[in-house]
Amino acid sequence: MHGESPLSDETAILLAVVPDSPANFARIDERTLDAGQIRLTWTLPSDEGGDPVTGYNLYSSSTITSIPSTQNTLTLTDLSVGQL
Repeated sequence: MHGESPLSDETAILLAVVPDSPANFARIDERTLDAGQIRLTWTLPSDEGGDPVTGYNLYSSSTITSIPSTQNTLTLTDLSVGQL
């Protein structure tokens, strides 16, 4: 004989889409920067995908820099000519 079983445990699921990436990266050349420095700027994403973005990681050839999600400029230092 078939019948009903006890109810299953309740489960919550949060659906979100992948947030937009920062865009319009640009290198800002300023005469006020010291040798071995560059300044980058970008546009923050307009869509966070339904869940707040807490930060970004910027990967270079030698380091990973964590950046808060509200920041849209970064000065890289101690660079050598030809370094990525």
